Amino acid sequence: MSEYRKILLVGGILLGSTQVQADAGVMFGLAYTFGDKGGAGLTVKLVSTREEDKWAAVAGFTWYPQKKTKPFGVDVGVGYVFRDAVLTVGWDFLHSPQIGVGYVDTETQPPVPPVPPVPPALGGE
Repeated sequence: MSEYRKILLVGGILLGSTQVQADAGVMFGLAYTFGDKGGAGLTVKLVSTREEDKWAAVAGFTWYPQKKTKPFGVDVGVGYVFRDAVLTVGWDFLHSPQIGVGYVDTETQPPVPPVPPVPPALGGE
């Protein structure tokens, strides 16, 4: 099986898994892979949660526009979800260690309304 078919197969599995996780989000951003095979790239990742201020598992693809050989990467890692943003650290299986940052549509919890005070009972002592 060619390398590109493997990437497409893994991508199909990852995209299909978004229906399994109801609270998952999609991150669009930039990544930097370290080492001789590294460089900057554009990345798309699945994020296991869209809740703010939470740790999340991430998995996705990265495209390295400056690379002539192996311009794509498949990566997994962990990330921390901020308000509408994710910071990730992981491993690109076709290249080396990777960091990333990107946009994800987060879920903000509505504030809990204050409980009104209970009025005193009428006609009581």
